[in-house]
Amino acid sequence: MIYLSGGGNHVSPIDYKFAEILDRSKTLVYIPNALTDIAYTKALEWFKSIFVPLGIKNIEMWDNLSPRTALQEVAGIYLGGGKTAHLLNQIKTSGFDNVLLEAFKKDVPMYGGSAGAIILGKDIRTAPGALDLPETDSLGLNLYKGYSATCHYSTASETRIKIASRKINSAVLCIPEDCGIICSKELIPVGRMTVQVIFPNGSIKEIKK
Repeated sequence: MIYLSGGGNHVSPIDYKFAEILDRSKTLVYIPNALTDIAYTKALEWFKSIFVPLGIKNIEMWDNLSPRTALQEVAGIYLGGGKTAHLLNQIKTSGFDNVLLEAFKKDVPMYGGSAGAIILGKDIRTAPGALDLPETDSLGLNLYKGYSATCHYSTASETRIKIASRKINSAVLCIPEDCGIICSKELIPVGRMTVQVIFPNGSIKEIKK
């Protein structure tokens, strides 16, 4: 199951939902590699400030994105926010994309926050400043039913996302801050704000709760 967050620096409803389903006897893995201007140690402090109060005590940061095999000990994988293209490049060049694909096959819960959410989708050209990336650098892991995603969404982003959706030929999940989507057999919005889908033809549809 995949949990997508629209971003923000404090606890949001999607964080509670993610924490609820984690096996407390296993380790929650935090991937900070989208960050380029904050020390990973500081990011880990922030991460623990979110999830330790939610009852998650076993937390480990993987900033060395080498291939790994001990997924049976992993309760979930959290890919944090920052620079989307930077994160995708690090994951693909290290071979860590294969780890994530294997985790997905093994039903290890995954959480994408902002940049982390976008790289788990079909195409990252929905991220700010990414529209002109070549397709060879923009294809994400495509783990939620062919959709792409954009985060920190507001109506000010609508025109940009309509252009991106048409260019990449992908429906785009538009997730505001403090909201999220659970991607299971269906798309389940979480939070008080409206979560929408923008389609390549320019139409917009609300994801109903």
